[in-house]
Amino acid sequence: MTEKNLDIVVYGATGFTGGLCVKYLKKNYPGTKIAISGRNKKKLQGVAEESSLSCEILVADGNDSDALDKITKRARVVLSTAGPFHRYGSKMVASCVKNGSHYVDITGENFWVREMIAKHHEEASKKGVRIIPACGYDSIPSDLGAFFAATSFSEPLKSIFSYHTWKGEASGGTIETMFAIRSLKIDRSAFGPFSLNPKNSITDEQKKTHQRQGFC
Repeated sequence: MTEKNLDIVVYGATGFTGGLCVKYLKKNYPGTKIAISGRNKKKLQGVAEESSLSCEILVADGNDSDALDKITKRARVVLSTAGPFHRYGSKMVASCVKNGSHYVDITGENFWVREMIAKHHEEASKKGVRIIPACGYDSIPSDLGAFFAATSFSEPLKSIFSYHTWKGEASGGTIETMFAIRSLKIDRSAFGPFSLNPKNSITDEQKKTHQRQGFC
């Protein structure tokens, strides 16, 4: 078996979010052995130079299973920022599960996440592989806000509602995802507030609360 000699591989490092991740890791975790990866070697070299980072550069297309396997056999964690994930992420998740590499991404494509759960949850659970999607804007502000609210009161809370404002522009990957989804025939249930909940895990009160707030 190939040695796991890379702590984190940032896949999609040439994108906007990927570049931010590379800079953050270099600044805050200098002792972590990282590599950067993506489809274009020249652009990856530019990211490394811009960040003054000396690391391995691993070239792999999101649809090239053999190239992805070479990454996941060595990586303890793959941090993927290469979207749209329903186009470029499925084989990477499969490779991570196959080769025992933990996986985290920034997707907001719940219909795709549901597909990955159906395909890989059982095997990943048996192997102890962590597959953690949606660790970006789509989830983290809401999760941290809910945690802050829940720990700020001494009494149990029945519900927490989160409201967001937006400044700036969407990244190229996010815009591509928006256009790509329109061309797909996706079951409407994939976009509901409980689309990722396991069967029979939602109470009638939860459903009523969300319907009253206009979230369905």
